[in-house]
Amino acid sequence: MHSHYWMGTVGYALYTTWRFNFVGFLGVGMGTTKITVSDRNGGATVGTSVDPLFDDILASPGFSSNITGSYSVFQPGIGLDFLMLRSEKSHVGVTFGMRFGTTISPHRTAWTYEGRNVVGAPDAGPVGSFLRLSLGVGGFKLAP
Repeated sequence: MHSHYWMGTVGYALYTTWRFNFVGFLGVGMGTTKITVSDRNGGATVGTSVDPLFDDILASPGFSSNITGSYSVFQPGIGLDFLMLRSEKSHVGVTFGMRFGTTISPHRTAWTYEGRNVVGAPDAGPVGSFLRLSLGVGGFKLAP
């Protein structure tokens, strides 16, 4: 099984001070999962004259059968960044960041096998919470 997704994320600074930034963000993307089922003895494969059942593909994969699923992904969340400066006169320093959110895949995975829709397949979209820590260089510029 192989799965991946891409995501675009937009955010907005909800509250900002000299050293703290509190942001809200939303990620939106699409993903795919590919399952390869093999039988070293070969054998018959599922016919494609009608939409095959997921269990039938697993029971009769032939030498190798590929099932591909696609899904949508959303990631709402919040974040906090802290800028640590060497002194009060510094404008550049180290930024520590933290992002907390959840991954939602609201639609069932749409599975295909040799161009046909697969019936009775499981949902493969990622779900759950996450905590992301970051470290970087940050700073600000005072207006003249």
